[in-house]
Amino acid sequence: MGSTGRLQGTRKSLSMTQKFLAIQLGISQEALGKMEKGKMAPKLSRLEDIANLLQCSVPYLLTDFSDGD
Repeated sequence: MGSTGRLQGTRKSLSMTQKFLAIQLGISQEALGKMEKGKMAPKLSRLEDIANLLQCSVPYLLTDFSDGD
């Protein structure tokens, strides 16, 4: 998986905690942490929810989960 800076960076730029975003998404904080570290990629439907909450586009976030290795 590629870099994971966009998910975490965008979340932090909105002063949103990992716990808050996880609750809004209905997932565990651990799962969100894995996504931010690139250890787990979200399903497309979940990615759409993340993009909506982070006020960005899915393509913007997809660069975090592309296979760049």
